[in-house]
Amino acid sequence: MKLSKYLNKYNFIDFYTKPEGLWFFSINEIEEKLEFWIKYYASKNKKDIVFDLEEENEDEENENEDNEIDWYEKYKYLKEMGELEVESDKEIYLTIGNIIDKKSREFIKNKYKEIKNIFDLENNQKKFLTNEQQALKTKELILQYDNLIIFQPVFIYKNLITKSDTLVKNKNKIYIIETKGTTSAKFVHYLDLLFQKQVIENQDYLKALNPKFFYELCLIEYNYLNKNDVTLQTTPFINLSKTVSITTQLKKLNIQKTELATIKNNIKKGIPYNNEITPLKIKDLIYQNYDDLSINCGAQNFQTRQKYEKCYEAVSNINNEFFEVMKKLQAFKDKLNDKSFVKFQPSEKDKSIIKNCDYFQKEKKIYALMGYKLFNFSGNVASQSAEDIKKTSKKAKIEDFLKKPKANPDFYLNLFKKKKKIVVNKSLCNEFLQKLKSTKVYFDFETINSPIRVIDNSLPFMQIVTQCSIITWNQKQKVEDLKCNNLIRDPKKIDIQWFKKVIDSLYAGNTPVKQNEVYTLDKENEVSYIVYNKSFECTRLKEMADFINEDLYWFKINQINNNIFDLADFFKINANPKRNPYLIFFKELFGFYSIKKVLPLINKYDSQIYALTKCLDYNGLEIGNGLVCQNKTTERFLNLVNDSEWKKLAKQMQIYCENDVRSMIAIELFVRNIISKN
Repeated sequence: MKLSKYLNKYNFIDFYTKPEGLWFFSINEIEEKLEFWIKYYASKNKKDIVFDLEEENEDEENENEDNEIDWYEKYKYLKEMGELEVESDKEIYLTIGNIIDKKSREFIKNKYKEIKNIFDLENNQKKFLTNEQQALKTKELILQYDNLIIFQPVFIYKNLITKSDTLVKNKNKIYIIETKGTTSAKFVHYLDLLFQKQVIENQDYLKALNPKFFYELCLIEYNYLNKNDVTLQTTPFINLSKTVSITTQLKKLNIQKTELATIKNNIKKGIPYNNEITPLKIKDLIYQNYDDLSINCGAQNFQTRQKYEKCYEAVSNINNEFFEVMKKLQAFKDKLNDKSFVKFQPSEKDKSIIKNCDYFQKEKKIYALMGYKLFNFSGNVASQSAEDIKKTSKKAKIEDFLKKPKANPDFYLNLFKKKKKIVVNKSLCNEFLQKLKSTKVYFDFETINSPIRVIDNSLPFMQIVTQCSIITWNQKQKVEDLKCNNLIRDPKKIDIQWFKKVIDSLYAGNTPVKQNEVYTLDKENEVSYIVYNKSFECTRLKEMADFINEDLYWFKINQINNNIFDLADFFKINANPKRNPYLIFFKELFGFYSIKKVLPLINKYDSQIYALTKCLDYNGLEIGNGLVCQNKTTERFLNLVNDSEWKKLAKQMQIYCENDVRSMIAIELFVRNIISKN
């Protein structure tokens, strides 16, 4: 544990977004601590635990559309906390962080090109070694020049320190600009700038100058660019949301993709699509210059208005309690030492209105093993808001936390109180299975997700397919003889030909025939394309078709998407009384349905199918997680992985992707067996 002399913005943000058991520990220390507790409680309970970092994205669809990883923020955190050298395995943070850092500085210099006095305190650390020296130099420069740009200025107020990304002084105006490695201005960014405001505006020399202060975010621009490009832009606005999603109505607008990207970019930067709605200014929130912000934000229905009102109440509380919070943090810090191992327990800060704790997925596993029944369940069926987490206990009964849908309040309670472990809706299952055609193509994609473009004419954080595993099964083949076609592309060489290869390898139907400039089939389609969670694969297919932009490939992809069969549908639960509630209900899935949760049940209840389909335990794989695949692929794209190492990684990633596909076959056979037994 490395305790700084001062409290910084990360300590302030952690107060609201992490349980106190994780305060003041480094990233490595936190991860080691969580792994320790998982192993400790798992061994204590003599229980194997299926742990999947992707569960939140896959199973809890209502939670998050935002798949952006802010590598730059992690880089800044490690740099400010003095952990970059310690975190030697975090090269990806350093590389992407440096790229965005350089781009943001170039952008700001160009935006204020009339200002010629430019200083970078970070690059002068050899001259100004201590924080105090850098703070004095910041003061000296601000007092000396009417117009200047300072990168990484330092401000100290009592026991607080802040290192801003950029300060721009233009006569009597001072702009504090904070750079983030995302495309969206989010609630958590407000805490960052509020902390800076409290430290900066309490400098005596600035009070004497009495300048006008402005606060802005510098964010990645959401636009189409070519390979290796990234651009940034500033915004004085903000969204009071954890994540920023785009409305379904907007997605359906019949406009060109570049225009749609511009609209989305504005929404992400805090500018509503509805021109009648006044956007929220960071400055107005900081100074509480507002009356009824919920009207300005267009909270038209009661539920949305309630959500916004909670946000405004939170903003007001955060502003008013700032210095009290800093006292609490200092008191907590003063009690810590190298032997400190703070008690770990559920906290409303695990899933606050501002931001989910970065480690919430691992925390849920620990809490479940500790005996908190709430965390055995998926957030789709059990209420896991900050309020629910705060009041839960080991003695809580399922009726205390299962969701009570308005149209069907007792649905989940009745379902999970059933005595049977497995309940099968046989007629619906058979009806669903009858949709399968004589030839079946099972497939799975892995992707790269980077702010730096990996191919021309792409968006930041666009999930570009780098891997595809395919098994084609017709009626003549035995299960044990099925071969997998594993395609993988070096991310440095992603191109249109690669996308064509993926689609051509997937497409198993009759050869399309072109008649009157339109492609058709001379025979009825007899192929089903089988996936697990179809929305991901369907979206990637459409994106690849858009890149290729040829009629033949649009036709092939439409054939694939129109004949998609989603195995995940067997295990999803739906409380809407107008829809089918479930096909197969597994009590011990607790509302989850990810492939990594279902596969162990096959090994448990039908090990012959597990062996026949050649499935492997994900926990025993060198790479057993899609997020790890993404990170390793990104490292290769950034030249952090050499050719020989990439060959080894490629084999490991192919094994992982193939296992997803073989698991799909196992699941289909397992489902058929369950139906026949029932």
